[in-house]
Amino acid sequence: SYLAGLRDVTVPYGVFIQISENGEITSVGIDDLTLEDGDSFQLDIVWWDPLMQEVYEALNLFVTNQLDNYISTEYIDYNVLLGTKNLFIVPVSETDISNYLNNLEKSSIQDFFKASVIASVLSDDALLNQYLLDLSNLMETGPYGQTALPLLALNGYNASFDYSNYVTDAITYYENHSLVQEGLDAGALGVMGLSFYQDDPSVMQLINDYVQYVKDSQLDTGGMKSEDVNWNETVYPGVENAATMSQVILALMSVGLDPSGDDFTKGDHNLITRLLEFQLDNGLFDWDLNDDIEGDASFSSPQAFLALAQFYRYKSSYGEDYIPFVK
Repeated sequence: SYLAGLRDVTVPYGVFIQISENGEITSVGIDDLTLEDGDSFQLDIVWWDPLMQEVYEALNLFVTNQLDNYISTEYIDYNVLLGTKNLFIVPVSETDISNYLNNLEKSSIQDFFKASVIASVLSDDALLNQYLLDLSNLMETGPYGQTALPLLALNGYNASFDYSNYVTDAITYYENHSLVQEGLDAGALGVMGLSFYQDDPSVMQLINDYVQYVKDSQLDTGGMKSEDVNWNETVYPGVENAATMSQVILALMSVGLDPSGDDFTKGDHNLITRLLEFQLDNGLFDWDLNDDIEGDASFSSPQAFLALAQFYRYKSSYGEDYIPFVK
């Protein structure tokens, strides 16, 4: 058998503990080692999965240099909080989180969705349950994630009240508008929201159409670009960016698809390897590699951190941990 762990040492997914005896790597497991007086042994943590090593190092680079800017008593970014959960030490207490939520202005669907996500990490569900109820009183279908966010929160955090009428309205909305029509970013939220209803053939068709759209839209770099935007008769062309890639990555995993798999690989590049190329030395992520702005702290960076953290969990659990918006 192989050595699975050491006292006080957490061995990340994608590595094994290599044993060397008298300077030579052993060819047998720990149970079959022969021990003699004077033998010397060395234990090394060795990565067998180079992609997971890159993801692990990218996450640690962000946490080392940026975590305190995203999670503090004054400000909590829900993307970064979810990415940190169960992987790194959250740098605030539950009391700090509760105080932050109590002082947070909340009036819109987006506000109560974010508050619900943050409250989901608390041991006591009182605030979470209140926010879910508040969210249900505001929810109505609409574009740009408005339909998806209630589905995500109510399903992921196990709302105790009946919201089946909204589920019917949400599915009907997407049947009339389609996830593809929503675009890559908002469509990704729709996929995550609908991921709880994959047994419904009409829902699965909507998801499959979006996945095909991702495949057709993927660039030769392995990345994704946002759609063109028409504004006042002017067309603003979409650009390859870290935020769109991050949302697509989360959407694919929510329906059990590996964003580093063959279906989402162009040559030597996939969605994960391309997203990693957008990270800077300070841990932040760029939005557009071709503009003059170095790093996108408020938009792309927290989304990219969550996407990579969830990918790490997804691979570590062999596909079981597939969506971050769950209690």
